[in-house]
Amino acid sequence: MKKLGTLLLAVFITQLMSAQNVGIGTSTPLEKVDVDGSLRLTGNSRLIKFETGTANLGTTRYIPGIGFIRADGTQLGKIEYVDTLSFASFMRMRMGNDFSNGITLNTSNNAGIGTAEPLARLHVRGTTGIDELAISSGNLDEESTIQFYSGGIGAVAAVKKIFIQLNENDLRLGTNSNNDNGKFIIRNNGNDRMFVDSAGNVTIGTTYKVASGYKLSVNGKIMSEEVRVQMDADWPDYVFEKDYKLMPMDELENYISTNKHLPGIAPAAEVKANGIDLGNTNKQLLEKIEELTLYMLALKKEIDQLKTTINLINTKSH
Repeated sequence: MKKLGTLLLAVFITQLMSAQNVGIGTSTPLEKVDVDGSLRLTGNSRLIKFETGTANLGTTRYIPGIGFIRADGTQLGKIEYVDTLSFASFMRMRMGNDFSNGITLNTSNNAGIGTAEPLARLHVRGTTGIDELAISSGNLDEESTIQFYSGGIGAVAAVKKIFIQLNENDLRLGTNSNNDNGKFIIRNNGNDRMFVDSAGNVTIGTTYKVASGYKLSVNGKIMSEEVRVQMDADWPDYVFEKDYKLMPMDELENYISTNKHLPGIAPAAEVKANGIDLGNTNKQLLEKIEELTLYMLALKKEIDQLKTTINLINTKSH
């Protein structure tokens, strides 16, 4: 009897080796090892090791996935691939049974956090609209920065172009130092509205066109409660100095008749072509007001002298 048992065992082992498939819980194994049921690994070196070739770990179910559970059966999380006829397939990693807080990767390689349908390379959706995306620095002395690059494809090295940065209590938004031709542009309704170039020149209300020699160019009206112009030039108090040469009134009359504008004041054609210098124009106007004051004072003296002469004539006639 013992010899018979040994013979049967040898036959079984021979068939098992020739079949190459081992079944545990199944009499029809379809793979090298086919387990119908759960597989438990214990000990300090729990490991499933793939030595060579391409390793695949997963299921062939309708929604294949790998779950992570505690010893009591509580589900901690899951990595799964979802493929249905109602919407595009995607891969999802989630915690517990809550689908809303998972991380999704779709077939377009768009990643979604909090959404199963990411619309961009990274799509973050929260539930309250607060702290949906947080960026922080691990060092108190460093700034938190979002950096935008160009290039980085094939042999083309990635180059820093634009950044958004928290600088202590300030928000810094602009172009990098190696992007000397780049401009900071504010755009709405499909149109560029404001430009700041690498030299710090600002253009508002028009296509990018900086007036030569000016830091701010505005195509439109400006409303302000106060405008202060800081000038280095002399203010026209010099008009009241004793050595100031006041144009004789006859010459002034001839000049106005010929040129159709006051001396020292820009003509209409020049203003139309180049605009006016607010500070210098106010200086010129004040100069003319002070000259007019001197003319009036001179006329008053002449009038007073005439009055005196008339009074003397009247006195003698009586």
